[in-house]
Amino acid sequence: FRRKRPIFVINIGLHYNWGQDLNRHGNPRSEKDLKANLYMIMRYCQNSGARCIIRESSPQHFDTDAKDGVFPLVRTHPNVCMEQPPATFDQLSRWRNDVLYDVINGVLKDDKQVRGRGVLTVMPLFDKLLGLSKKHRRTYRDCTHFKSDPEIWEPWHVSLTEVLTDFARPAKVAR
Repeated sequence: FRRKRPIFVINIGLHYNWGQDLNRHGNPRSEKDLKANLYMIMRYCQNSGARCIIRESSPQHFDTDAKDGVFPLVRTHPNVCMEQPPATFDQLSRWRNDVLYDVINGVLKDDKQVRGRGVLTVMPLFDKLLGLSKKHRRTYRDCTHFKSDPEIWEPWHVSLTEVLTDFARPAKVAR
């Protein structure tokens, strides 16, 4: 089965770290790399005519001195997840999603010269998972990946269903 206009659901961002040039395997994974990779993916979607859903990065809940939840690049103790969400959700870092929206807005602004007329949309997720700091895979001291739990998968599936439903609606014709 091959579609003329395929739908791709893309998850990118969580393993890029703020200010880090190399990951533990020696591969670049910094903000600059995230921007470049997002731009390349979005341009491919636009030029190929694909309908691409780019999922927001989910929040991390590492208990750090900054209380921003981000994976600590320099660790003075083993990873620990927040017992409770921070007093204000504004503290949790959403820098990866800020990069995502900056890149997508730039690509859409330049859209007039795109050949394939692909569709780009973002699947909102970050805000829906902010308060679920206790739903991580704690046995691995992993405060990034969520364990399989209906409390996590419900907002995930609702967001995806909403985006797919929007794709299924006929386009409005301007009069």
